[in-house]
Amino acid sequence: MKLVSKILALAVAIAARIIWAADSLTMADFNHKIKLQVDGYTGSETLVNFPVLVHISESGIPGFLYADMSAWNNAHTQTYGHDLAFFTEDGTRLACEKDTWVHNGESLVWVKLPTMTRDTKFYMCYNVADGVYVTNDNPWGGYVGVWHLSESGVNKTIADASPNGMDGYTTVGEGINANNGRIGRARVIASNNDHAYGIVVDATNGVKKTLAESLGTDFHASFWMSV
Repeated sequence: MKLVSKILALAVAIAARIIWAADSLTMADFNHKIKLQVDGYTGSETLVNFPVLVHISESGIPGFLYADMSAWNNAHTQTYGHDLAFFTEDGTRLACEKDTWVHNGESLVWVKLPTMTRDTKFYMCYNVADGVYVTNDNPWGGYVGVWHLSESGVNKTIADASPNGMDGYTTVGEGINANNGRIGRARVIASNNDHAYGIVVDATNGVKKTLAESLGTDFHASFWMSV
């Protein structure tokens, strides 16, 4: 009975230490701030609600060190980047998603900018008070489905990164393991004379069917492929 009580007390103490903060944090709550600027866009049009890919590394972003992230729990902050957030120059919180997090390597994070031009600037902020676990809004609102294809193996669920839950699955076969892609990890999709090994999203019923039908006959799809 005493052992159970101690375990319960420990669980309560751990739970109390973690503060879930989805929307309440401001730039002032972070000890480190680095201003970033959009690079590579040469168009003259202002893009709206555009997800940009931020490459985070100590060599690529002057002044950034993984060791500067909150150290209260390395398994969550430094290892997985759980005290990271992005803001516009006027302090508006930006939705973001960690595509790949490689501690002491190159990490990839999608950040949704409300407007973007060739000289748009925004802030990457990190290192908050001990015990604060930062959560961020999903940047893929407005998309029916987004698949990063980073899962490896056969008979695997292919997670949809959008809020819609349009998860897919791999067909049975060989040669569909994850590998390094143009952006983060990708799937190696092979075929032979008898089978085509691919990814299926079953949209024949339920919410998935409704979302698929909402596309109509005029919609956009994009992907990277190496052939």
